[in-house]
Amino acid sequence: MRQNIMPFNLAHSFDFELREVPVDPQQYELARQYLLDRIEYEKDTPLQQLRSYYSTLSFVLKVQKDLDTALNYATEALAISKSLNIISLIVIDQMRYASILQWKKNFGEADDLFKDAIHICKTYEPLYQILDFAYHNYGKSLFDQKKYDDALGNFQMAIEIRKTREQKDLLHESEQALKITNSKLQPN
Repeated sequence: MRQNIMPFNLAHSFDFELREVPVDPQQYELARQYLLDRIEYEKDTPLQQLRSYYSTLSFVLKVQKDLDTALNYATEALAISKSLNIISLIVIDQMRYASILQWKKNFGEADDLFKDAIHICKTYEPLYQILDFAYHNYGKSLFDQKKYDDALGNFQMAIEIRKTREQKDLLHESEQALKITNSKLQPN
């Protein structure tokens, strides 16, 4: 899911509400401007590259808390993915779109999209590689709704998948989410 299409560091951590927080906010601002420039000035950009710009920009804008603009770019990215009919891109962009809806507190639609992404990833074997993202992000939406027990189950599923991979940073993210969620279940 992580794409390196630009020379900027989009590293982030999570706060105690499981929201992405940029490690270097200036890098996010530079990335935002870079992507906006690419979109504006590269008129002959292949559709798949344009979709990548829109999708990444939607993530950057979400982390910068410009949710309405982020949703607009996520919508564009998802529309292009659907027009290209590339299932992996559709699911990635669907999850990005759902994540923005979650931040906007539109949980019903967000959760339906996350559950759909989980179903598609489980059904279509090549997408198993992103199933952990679907569980992790759905868990964050459930956490946001204070459905901590349900969130725990999704984080645990993400952890089980991530334990089998070499991406320790992703495993750490899910373990941190699990730890924060468990802390919400503990009496003060």
